[in-house]
Amino acid sequence: MKIKANGITINYQLDGPDGAPWLVLSNSLATNLSMWDEQARELGRGFRVLRYDQRGHGGTE
Repeated sequence: MKIKANGITINYQLDGPDGAPWLVLSNSLATNLSMWDEQARELGRGFRVLRYDQRGHGGTE
């Protein structure tokens, strides 16, 4: 999924049920949001998990 904010296209992924408490996961240097795939599957059972690519990584400008 993508959203444009302040002229920058940001790539993100949402997992987990609507209405669950939120958890935000951010990638480290030279990686993208897929580094959290396994954790997001498990954490998504009880949390609404937001993962995003930082600027210049993955699908984010």
